[in-house]
Amino acid sequence: MNLTATLVRVRGIDRIARPAPLRLLLLLLAMAASMQGQAVVVANLYNVELLVTDQSTKTRNAAFDDGLAEVLIRVSGNHAVLEQIPVSSASTYVQQFLYKEIGGAVGDDAAVYGDAGKHARYRLLVRYNPARIVELLRANAQPVWSEHRNEAVVWLAVRDGTNRYILRRDEQSALKSSVEAAASRRGVPIVWPVYDKQDQQQLKFTDVWAAFAEPVKAVSARYSDGPVIVGRLGWNGSSWTGEWTLFVEQSIRSWVFTNTDYNALVTQVMDLVSDEIGSHYAVLDARAGSSVPDLLVGVEQVDSVGAFRRLNQYLGRLTAVRDVRVVSMDAGGHVVFAVSLRSRPEDFEKLVAIDNMLQQVSVTDPIITNPVDQVAQPGDTAPALQQPRLHYRYQP
Repeated sequence: MNLTATLVRVRGIDRIARPAPLRLLLLLLAMAASMQGQAVVVANLYNVELLVTDQSTKTRNAAFDDGLAEVLIRVSGNHAVLEQIPVSSASTYVQQFLYKEIGGAVGDDAAVYGDAGKHARYRLLVRYNPARIVELLRANAQPVWSEHRNEAVVWLAVRDGTNRYILRRDEQSALKSSVEAAASRRGVPIVWPVYDKQDQQQLKFTDVWAAFAEPVKAVSARYSDGPVIVGRLGWNGSSWTGEWTLFVEQSIRSWVFTNTDYNALVTQVMDLVSDEIGSHYAVLDARAGSSVPDLLVGVEQVDSVGAFRRLNQYLGRLTAVRDVRVVSMDAGGHVVFAVSLRSRPEDFEKLVAIDNMLQQVSVTDPIITNPVDQVAQPGDTAPALQQPRLHYRYQP
């Protein structure tokens, strides 16, 4: 079997040639416009890398069990999911696997593996079958968190003796790597602030340390409209104390932990943070066999066959959607879809809001013309027009 090795994407600034003044101005404007993070596709939700001592079947199957547990937690958004799902053979959910020999010590991966890599000889790269994982979760009445996820902004204020600082995007830090590893393990995409003069004018160290909601959320909007994670870590000479606050949608959650090992502390809190974020965005299939009417969704400016195909595929992939069919379309690029949902309409709206493909608009007139799946017969009365509940404008 083959598996392309997964590379960790690290945010950074590439070196560029010095542009002319006009080009520099345009570049700065483009950078400013694109500073805010958008929803990203977490491409490796079903991929796991494990350290093993040998290539025996026994060792491999034990690793498959561990990897499946990690994937189920990541896709469900809930680390307690393992208590609800009986799995007899993890190997039946494996799509591909590949061994890579370890050339030296694990070293830089300590934040990920801890002591597990001391005697390891191989990295076992495993890809689990996405369709089967989703099927397993739904069959056991567990939620599914889409791979389309908003980036969470992370503000981490640190007091280490007389030093105090806020971790920035372009800094190298073992503590920062620990947070990134824990977030990646849970499939939570994160973005660090640049904390430049613009940020510093609005947000002081004390604001982050106290987790003041108003200034923290205001400055975070520059980077993402997703969750905001605020951490305050202090070292007293023998242990770390971490106070953590999560802002997600309209809710606020806080935790306090103490540990001599900051890696363990970060892992513990990231599990709780990820569970809370997942509870807002993971979708539970709660309408199987229900007779609830389809949700009518009207979309404007679908002005090409390619746009229609992309939109239809996009709607069909949303975890809140069971099925999509076209009700009507007209020459003006107006399309109405009947969307069969797995859960509440609110879940559908929330998932659509994560991406930029559809922008919600307000309209006063129905956009249904002649239903495409009905053919008029002699004596038939004209079908009644229905006003879609949701209206969007397509944005390629």
